[in-house]
Amino acid sequence: MEGIEASSPEAGVLERARHHHAARAWALAFDGFQNADRARELQTEDLERFVQAAYLVGRDDDYLALLERAHRAHLRQGRPLQGVRCAFWLGLRLLFRWQQRVMQSVFSSASPQERQGLRRSWLGEAELKTDWTKPPAELDAMGVQWERECG
Repeated sequence: MEGIEASSPEAGVLERARHHHAARAWALAFDGFQNADRARELQTEDLERFVQAAYLVGRDDDYLALLERAHRAHLRQGRPLQGVRCAFWLGLRLLFRWQQRVMQSVFSSASPQERQGLRRSWLGEAELKTDWTKPPAELDAMGVQWERECG
């Protein structure tokens, strides 16, 4: 997946979106990432920031569509744990919306490794003790460590 070149006009839009995200100016971050994404497909890390901003400004349909994109991007890049995390939140949100048919489709299309990760995520004590305010990369590292210890 190609990112936005540093010298392009879109780079300024993307940098401002990242700045707004870091400043927790969620509406401005959402608008910035949306504009940058229209110019060129976002890299996965920026896509995850876009997901978070969409959720926090209440753009539920955008949130779900972006989560699905992030899920697929992680899988294409060979990062199944990150993909599982996205699939989990997507499925959970769909469950909360009582869209069981769509939710079942998401989970039934998951690979055996993803389904195992989802089961452990639902049933594991580590999930209950996780500090979800940590950055996604740190949470993924915790998942890998937990998998090694409990695997």
